[in-house]
Amino acid sequence: SQTITPQLNVNDIEPLIDYIADHGTELGLGIIDKMSNMPLIRLFLEPPLKNFAEPADGNPFLLIKQRQEYQSKLEKYNRAMDSYRIQTEAEVNSFREEAKLLLAQSPDASQTNIYDAISRSNLFFSEDGASQASVKNYLVIVSDCQHNAKGVSSVSLKSGVKLILINGSASVVSLAYLQPK
Repeated sequence: SQTITPQLNVNDIEPLIDYIADHGTELGLGIIDKMSNMPLIRLFLEPPLKNFAEPADGNPFLLIKQRQEYQSKLEKYNRAMDSYRIQTEAEVNSFREEAKLLLAQSPDASQTNIYDAISRSNLFFSEDGASQASVKNYLVIVSDCQHNAKGVSSVSLKSGVKLILINGSASVVSLAYLQPK
């Protein structure tokens, strides 16, 4: 049987990958199917290094020393950013390859286990770093939202996580009680 929700491909999530590469954060990607128990593939990137301000005009005698210190710091910063970009690009490329394989799976699940998928995301969001106050947590579900697997009949979403649903029918069916966006 075929799902009624179009299957994503890596190009569909490129803007999200680009955002993460520019700002640093974490992305977990998984498939919702009959079991929904496979681990998420993960992209975690540290935020890029923050640049620092050029010395302001002031005492001309101090300004010379401040500019020399600034130039030295700038050179170190540029070397660190070059290294960061190389590492980030390698991690992003590795994630893209994993995502291509994951998203290439045939969308032929006989059931949709939304609740196990949400439980899996709760584990993801409970890991170290995910609950930091500065980190915004979103769960994006691309599905028809029709939970039709046996077992659990509802699940709660970890506190602070915002749910975004994407489907072709604008129906939230099984997830209305979670107040998705």
